[in-house]
Amino acid sequence: MTYSVPQIEVVNNAAVTTSLAIAEYFGKRHDQVLESIRNAQSQVTDFFRDQNFLESKYVSNGQTRSYPMYYLTKNGFIFLVMGFTGEEAGRIKEAYINAFDQMEAQLRQLSVSSIESELSVWLKKYVTLQEKYIALQEKLQTHELKNATAESPKPLRRRRLTEEMIQQILELYQQGYTQIEIARVVGYSTATISVVVRQRRNH
Repeated sequence: MTYSVPQIEVVNNAAVTTSLAIAEYFGKRHDQVLESIRNAQSQVTDFFRDQNFLESKYVSNGQTRSYPMYYLTKNGFIFLVMGFTGEEAGRIKEAYINAFDQMEAQLRQLSVSSIESELSVWLKKYVTLQEKYIALQEKLQTHELKNATAESPKPLRRRRLTEEMIQQILELYQQGYTQIEIARVVGYSTATISVVVRQRRNH
């Protein structure tokens, strides 16, 4: 009895079939398929063998003893069945290769979908980080503005103008200092400086 669709599975993210599935699909004994695989391995390089023929074991139903089997990639399968002959051999080979192609196409699609999904996740993370960065910048700017306001000069308390201070103000004014500069030096408001200068001009 053969499978209506060749048995292809995914192992280590690669499409593979097994020596057991090949034996059943082609109507051969499993030990004959194992012998064909070993013959095929002797004809290829170590690299090709390691990439396309993976030895494993299986346990038959109701038994405890394990038996050898192989996983084969599409390339390993094609190399193996080149020598298979028989009335239905061509059709069976074609069906198997088509099944491999379909599985590999599905794996590529899954890979693309996975990449797109991962990119979407990273994009969302990036946007979130950007939003947090902007919020932090705004918070820092607000903090700096509050500090700047807190550190701005407070209105000067009114002090009694002494004659000595008036003379100092007038001397600075005569030396070419502006009223703002004089205010900074003597510690009085510019309004006070302006009054002193204006009154002395009138005298």
